Amino acid sequence: RLLGYLADEAGLTGRVIPVEGDAMDMPFKDNFADFIFSRGCLPFVPDQVQMLREVYRVLKPGGVAYLGHGGFGRLLDPKLREDLVKWRLGWGKDGKKPEGWNGPKEKLVDLAQEAGIPNCRLIKEPDVGWWLEIRK
Repeated sequence: RLLGYLADEAGLTGRVIPVEGDAMDMPFKDNFADFIFSRGCLPFVPDQVQMLREVYRVLKPGGVAYLGHGGFGRLLDPKLREDLVKWRLGWGKDGKKPEGWNGPKEKLVDLAQEAGIPNCRLIKEPDVGWWLEIRK
């Protein structure tokens, strides 16, 4: 409901369809979406290759997906960003990565190729993180 409210507030009613669901089994028909956006879920999906297959299946020909990895987003309050960076730097002090961490961002292009996605690239956005761009 919150996402629907935010879409309404942004004047995007009817243009944006926020849906909560399983990224590895999306509730959409093939070739459904012109645009897919996801930020921060890739490292925590149990089967990243399956998620990428689903993204590609759901994209319309000519569609594009941007899947974010790392960083905290440029619209984040600077103080909150600083606190989150300090928190994140605490990862690994015990020699362990956080639960769900599934490898480095550089691995994303390899995973996309394994998923059968022929047209993708990794984009670095300074101070924000990385994006895997998928075009169909």
